[in-house]
This record gives sequence, C-alpha cells and structure tokens, in this order.
Amino acid sequence: MDVARPFKKSMVVNLPEGGTSTVFFNYERLQKRCYECQRLNHAKEVCPRLVNKRKEAALERRQRILREKQPDTLVLSPQDPLFDVLTEEQVGICPLTGRAKISLEVLEEMRRYMMMATEADMLIRIERIRASVADVEKDPVLQKTVLRLEPPPQFTRQIDKQKGRVVDLDLNAPGGV
Repeated sequence: MDVARPFKKSMVVNLPEGGTSTVFFNYERLQKRCYECQRLNHAKEVCPRLVNKRKEAALERRQRILREKQPDTLVLSPQDPLFDVLTEEQVGICPLTGRAKISLEVLEEMRRYMMMATEADMLIRIERIRASVADVEKDPVLQKTVLRLEPPPQFTRQIDKQKGRVVDLDLNAPGGV
C-alpha cells in the first residue's frame, strides 16, 4: 500500500452471483491522516492543498487592503510642474509594499527644480528628470536610497560574527577549497 497516495473511501466490488456492491472503508488508529486529501504522510493542518488555499486567501486580502488604502486622488495634478514630466505609475503607491515610489521630499525638490526653469531650459530640465528617474528605476538599491530616501543596505567584511563556521568557496583564492 502506497501511503503517499490518497486512501480510498470506498470501492465497488463485483459479487459472484452477479451485480455490484459498494464497500466503504473505515481506517482506525492512524497517527497522521489528512482528511482533506486522504493521505497518511501529513495531518490536515499542514495539507499542501489547504496551505496553498490559505496563502492565496492571504494574498488576496493583502491586495484588497492595499487597493482600499490607495488614495483616490492622483499624486500629480494638472497644475503640478511635474504633470507631463513623470507618469502616475512612477510617483504613485507601490502595490506590493504600500509605500510611495518616490518620497514627498524628492518630489518637492523636483517641483522646485522645474519652477526655477526659464522657457529656454525647460525642455532640458524635463529630459534630465525623466532620464534620471528612468536610470534610478533600473537599480533597486538606488530606488531605495535616491527616490525613497531609505538608508542603504549595509554590507560587512567581518566574517566572524559568532554565527557559526564560514566557508569560502572561492576556488581562485589561495587556500580555497
């Protein structure tokens, strides 16, 4: 009997006199049994089917909450100096994190930069803003540090942090594995 496959709840038996009868099985004294998928290798609480259903339901709830939290008003109004410079997708709220894609301080500085422009250099400033935002959007670290003004990730060269053994797998280094 393969316990990884679902157990049968019933079986149709051909009778010697002719005809068929359905036999229902009742399994007793089983330690782990999933009543969702009828397998013996896990309990119902950790059934992959139910876990996936719970994950999907949680993701749907999270997305619904983010949609409800999103303001109905647009970040860029027609009177805004950045109205035709940046799109609403670039300055709106990130659907995954629920945070602004560009911080308010950075947007204010961009607005000041545009308002100080003369007619002669207006097109140059528009192109500079578009190009700089497009370049920063390609790099996640720059997005955090430049657009959202979050602290940069910190990397350390200290390998002995009392966290266990550290193995260097660089084969080109002297003494490498």
